[in-house]
Formats: sequence, structure tokens, C-alpha cells
Amino acid sequence: MSREIRITLFVLSFVIMFTACERHIISPLPDTDLEEILNIQWALQSFRTDHQVVLPPEDQPYTITFETDSTFSGRADCNEIFGNYFAKADQSMRVKRIGTTYVYCGENSMDDRYLKALSSVNSFSVRESRLFLKYGKNSSLVFRKNVQK
Repeated sequence: MSREIRITLFVLSFVIMFTACERHIISPLPDTDLEEILNIQWALQSFRTDHQVVLPPEDQPYTITFETDSTFSGRADCNEIFGNYFAKADQSMRVKRIGTTYVYCGENSMDDRYLKALSSVNSFSVRESRLFLKYGKNSSLVFRKNVQK
């Protein structure tokens, strides 16, 4: 085997190893605070902004479950939702590639508002057994652990 081919193979293997390692480094594996939210079904309690707290109707389920493989699933009223999230130890978070079934849930449904808020999430925190997904400047989705799975 010629020297040029060996060098090319060496460089190619290095690039593959580096790329694989880089993906592992940025993967949202459980960190201290992230572990608190994983594999739990969270039920939406309220939408909070500077000026108001909006409660979802009791007959409309809004849930989310974050898995260890960087995926999530849940409900937005009568629709199933799923996608990917990216979170870091500094509690920054992004919810991406949101997929959903497209069933019309009725005029009073808050599914569009919920999906729009989820797509704008920029950080998370857990306080007093509640999950806060922050979006916008001063808005948050507030969840509690769901006891009805």
C-alpha cells in the first residue's frame, strides 16, 4: 500500500473518530438538573407571562415526557406530539423538530398556543417538584408530575 493511501486512510479515520466524539460531547446526556426531568410524564399546569396566568381546561391534556435519547413525546389536547430536544448543564434547552398528529380539537383548544410555546423554549428549571420551561422574555410553561399516565 502506498504512503499516500495510508496517510489518506489515517486522516479519514481521525476525522471519523473526531466527528463521533464531537457528537457525544454535545449530546444532551443527563446532567444534574436534567436527570430530574427525564422519564417523567409532566402535565401542564399553566401558561405564565408577565401579566397573566392561564390555566388549561381540565378536559384538555397537555403533557410532555423527555427521554434520555434526546427525544420527547406527549399530548397537545387531542393530538400526540413528539420530537427532539437539546439541553445543557447550564439549563439551556431547545425543543426542535416537533411533530404532531393533526386532529381538529375544537375552538377552545390551546394546542396551537402550547406548540408555539414549546417551539420557543430556551431554558428549563425544576423547583418544588415543578418543571418550568421558559420561553420568550418572561414567559413559562409550568408542569407538575402527572399521576394519571
